Order: sequence, then structure tokens, then C-alpha cells
Amino acid sequence: MKKSFFLIFLTSILFAAVSFSGCLGLFSDSGETNETVDISEIYDLNVFIPTISGHEKVVESGTYSTVSNSSDIQVVMLVDNKKEIQILMETGLFGLSNTYIKDVYFITNENFSMTTDGINETVSSPVILTPEYKKSESSREVKLILEENFSGILVYTMVPTIGSNSIIVNDGAHAVQIILSEEYETGNPLFGKPSPTPDSIETNSNGQTILKWNAPLGKVSVKYYQNNAPLYFALSVIVLFALIAFVWLRYHYQIRKLKQITQSFDSDFEEGFRNKK
Repeated sequence: MKKSFFLIFLTSILFAAVSFSGCLGLFSDSGETNETVDISEIYDLNVFIPTISGHEKVVESGTYSTVSNSSDIQVVMLVDNKKEIQILMETGLFGLSNTYIKDVYFITNENFSMTTDGINETVSSPVILTPEYKKSESSREVKLILEENFSGILVYTMVPTIGSNSIIVNDGAHAVQIILSEEYETGNPLFGKPSPTPDSIETNSNGQTILKWNAPLGKVSVKYYQNNAPLYFALSVIVLFALIAFVWLRYHYQIRKLKQITQSFDSDFEEGFRNKK
């Protein structure tokens, strides 16, 4: 009985430690969007232009940014003349319902082209379109289906059903840039790391971690965690082992004390057995 209680107690301590360290997911407030807000107040139009074989090359890329104190993922996609646009879909144990997205905008410019100059001009002078579209979802992919082909920048926010601490790029982007806000990091084997290894990792002046894959061959995934999670977890493990040591020492102390008391009343008692004469 005592052993069972002790195991339950230790399990509860460890579970609380892991939860406190931020490893069980980050939850999101998916409130309604005010459509009158300037798009620059919602998104940073950070279009990723990869460097391939030493030269910048414009491809259909995706930039995926975490949102501070939220599990939402903001997406900036470069789209080249498409009527069906694949977007992120939820994966894993908690992806039990349809993918929910919000703050969807189609941005272009009369001079838009799949060139660095065309993209820069669109970012500096964006024109927001309001095309009719519908969302089509299957077990393998999620698509936005438009009435006409679109070229430009698609931005939207994906809201996970029950929160998440990972980004899995499964929308077919030819180049991937993932931006972690300043309170998150990745790379710890225990808490999560990127896969495959990024082509580059840097930290900008805002404290954001930027990971880039110039030409990934398959899906890109990044598991991230709060900056203080490893420290909190280490402290929790230390406390846990200290409690184990305390209980073990107290148990053996009580056994020795009990033997001494027994021997004081029964001189024939030795190591738990009565001496045979």
C-alpha cells in the first residue's frame, strides 16, 4: 500500500514538473478578427527567397511564424498562378477536427511577378483581393479552391484544435522559413529539434530564431519549447531525486530506530530474528 502511494506521488510530481516546464503544448485564443485592421498590423510580409547554389532563386516558398503566448501559426506563402492552393493541415493525436484558419488575405500588385523586384514592390505596395474561395479537406491535404487563378502572396493563420508546440510543413512549399518568437527555441534532443537539419539558423535583433531550408526534399518539422523549459525540467528532476533520497533515508532511519527499540526490550532479538540457543 505504501509503495503504491509512493509511486503515485512520484508520478504526480513528475507530471507537474513536465507541465510547468511547458512541454505539454501551448494553448490559443482564437478570437474573431477585425476585418478593418490594416494587414500590416496582423502580418509581417516576410517572403522567403532561398539561396540555391550560391544564387537567390524565387520559388513558391512558405514562411511560418509562431505567435507569442499562443499556439497559432502565421503563414506567408508565395503563390504562382494557382487556382488550388494547398495549406497546412493538422497532424498528430490532437488533430481530430477540420483545420481551422483565420485572417485569410490574398495580396498582389499590378506589377507582381515571380522576381525579387516584383515581390518587393508587392510587399511595399500591397493590393488586397477578395476572391471567392472554398476550403476542401481530405485525410491527406487541405486546399483553398478559387474561381480564378491567383498569383501573389497568400497569408493566413492556422489555429490548432487543442494547441501545439510544433510546426509541420505539409503544404508542398519548395522552400521553407520558420520563425520562432523570442520566448521559444528548438534544438534540445529531449524537448524537440528541427528535422531535417536546417540549411541555416540565425537570431535577429528581435530575438527571433530563424530557420531556413532552401530546397527541402520532404516535410519539414520543428518542435519548439519555451526558453526556460530545460531549466525548469532540470530543477524538477533535482527536486524529484531529492525527495526520493529523503524518503529512502527516512525509511532506513525508521527501520534502524525500530530495531534499537526492539533490542532494548528483547536482548535475544538480532537483525529481525530471535537468537536460537
